[in-house]
Amino acid sequence: EYKELKPIFEEFGESPFELYKSLCEYQFDHIVELWGGEIFTLDRILNYMARLILVERWLELDVQKGIKIVDAIEKEIA
Repeated sequence: EYKELKPIFEEFGESPFELYKSLCEYQFDHIVELWGGEIFTLDRILNYMARLILVERWLELDVQKGIKIVDAIEKEIA
């Protein structure tokens, strides 16, 4: 079932950012494939909303926020 994900993890497993990017692209493409093709249906609206959520999450990524989160986690561990 998840065989197509294995190459993504093998290729980008050492780079969290690239792995996240590749998984987002995989999810986006998979959601597009699930759309039946009809324009005025609930499935089309939900498909669009799922893709919009992925794009919004991607746009929220911020290097400085990420560094602060990692620093906070490191302080808790130490």
